[in-house]
Amino acid sequence: MRSAVLVERLSKLFNHVLPRRNTVLGRLRGLNGGVETWALRDVSFEVEPGECFGITGPNGAGKSTLLSLIAGILMPTGGRVEVGGRTNAFLGLAHGLQPELSVLDNVEICGILMGMRRREALRRRDAILDFAGLSDRAELRLAELSTGQAARVAFSTALHADLDIMLVDETLSVGDAAFQAKCERAIDGLRRQGKTLLVASHDLELLRRICRRSLRLDQGRGELSIAPKPRVLFIGNSLTYDESRIDGRRLVLNDVPGLVSALRPEGVETETVAEGGQNLQGHWEQGRARRLIESGKWDFVVLQEESTLPLSDAEQMRRYARLFNEEIRRAGSRAVLFMTWAKRHEPQEQDRIARAYQELGAELGAAVAPVGSAWAHAIEKKPDLELHSRDQSHAAPLGAYLASRVLFSVLFAGAVPDRAAGLAAAAMLAGEPRSAGGLSPEAARFLDSVAERFAGLAGSA
Repeated sequence: MRSAVLVERLSKLFNHVLPRRNTVLGRLRGLNGGVETWALRDVSFEVEPGECFGITGPNGAGKSTLLSLIAGILMPTGGRVEVGGRTNAFLGLAHGLQPELSVLDNVEICGILMGMRRREALRRRDAILDFAGLSDRAELRLAELSTGQAARVAFSTALHADLDIMLVDETLSVGDAAFQAKCERAIDGLRRQGKTLLVASHDLELLRRICRRSLRLDQGRGELSIAPKPRVLFIGNSLTYDESRIDGRRLVLNDVPGLVSALRPEGVETETVAEGGQNLQGHWEQGRARRLIESGKWDFVVLQEESTLPLSDAEQMRRYARLFNEEIRRAGSRAVLFMTWAKRHEPQEQDRIARAYQELGAELGAAVAPVGSAWAHAIEKKPDLELHSRDQSHAAPLGAYLASRVLFSVLFAGAVPDRAAGLAAAAMLAGEPRSAGGLSPEAARFLDSVAERFAGLAGSA
């Protein structure tokens, strides 16, 4: 597979002319006319299509220089850069923005700078303004906006420019927390489409959330690093984690957190707060889940409501999901709603369950893992699939695999799952290897395709 970006032994030398030296008197004194500075020295790395790649380092380390070389704005002193697609030469927030022109005019200018035709920029401007949350300020001069609002103009335009490779220089660190979360959701969507992003930022937590790999620059030298394991807190009940004791043996009948970790080759650090039949109100009142959220150590917090509540009392579900979401945002984490599935003998209820979760996700600005919708689609296409357990409510091993596979694709958009490891972990549920229940590579491939399709419809992320 061809690289989206290939950088080999890239170097860039700047010769800074110093006014006091570049004079007759300075030369008579034997002073040189300038000072040489190596912005980059022998930097090499490769970015895969569909990857979000981070670039970090202190001020003056060469981050913007590197992006400028990749964009073709600067020419290298040594080494080479290969770019396998259309990218933007519009990097910094101030580049190209005209403070005395209107927001609308700046959207048009940004679009043209990013390779759009004028007609195309005009056609997409309403969507750009809507994403930026500036539809009601379209006629204002850009100078009347805050720095963060101006950043939205540039980033929103880039999102709608249909670039193959998107270069981002500190934009995500300037917008407010709500817009940052919105941008991260958009980045997930771009990665699902196979788009590639290079993000330069001082915000290490941001890069850890959205990038699997990062390049740290220091004095022009680069060092690659792999992001630590993502951290996911699960709050739910036996539909996400079900442990029982049968004949004195401790048996795990369902373990979505464990399967998600197995699917990711690098693993996932998880903790689970689950109790059979428990709802979000009970978890809120017990307090343990809140204390774990307040620790601030989680990248994602997965919220799974008791399965009948979206049908019987959707308002209670919304009330406690809102409370949890406020705590999650305050802790710097991201909420993901785990959409449950209908009981086997009540398939007609799935549309109501899905609607309750999608409306709640839209209200909270939270991701929705559409497990229930994927579940219903899989059964419709292949009625013989054993997704439900014998009680017709909980998940059989294959159902647990599907649930974890959908959630994996929502949490880690663009990542390639380890199907064999996930399938092996699902086969070990109930404490012993099994071949029953339709656990086969063929079934897993079908469920993978279903999971990818529905994860792409997750909305907020």
